[in-house]
Amino acid sequence: QIAQKSEAFMAEVKAKPVKITKKDIEKHAAQLEGEVAKMRAKVSSELNDRYRKAVAETNTLEDVRKELSVVDQIIAADVAVIRENIDVATGELSDAQKRFDSAEEEFIAAKLELKMCEEFKTELTEYLTMLIQENQKKKSAKLEELSATLRA
Repeated sequence: QIAQKSEAFMAEVKAKPVKITKKDIEKHAAQLEGEVAKMRAKVSSELNDRYRKAVAETNTLEDVRKELSVVDQIIAADVAVIRENIDVATGELSDAQKRFDSAEEEFIAAKLELKMCEEFKTELTEYLTMLIQENQKKKSAKLEELSATLRA
């Protein structure tokens, strides 16, 4: 803006065949100095505002960083506890799996033993039935023989 006004003043000076006095130049210089002072004050004010905002933003970011650090510590502690619980649960699961496998093997062995005992009992029962039947036949034959001897 100041450069434009200076150029406008110089163009006016060149365009007018009027004589410019030292007073006119001093007046114009004073105007320019006033405008420059206003611009400097405005720029200084803007810089101060931006500096205050930057400081406030830096403080806010530092607060956020601290809060995130606290949250990270809490999460890290929670993760450590959960990992420890997972390790304990893994051990318990392994123990339970071993007990289950052992019990399953014992169950299968007991089931096979039961089946073998049932088959053995069935065989013994069939053998007993056969012995009783043969004994009955022998008794019956002996009785007939004795009856025949008594009749003769």
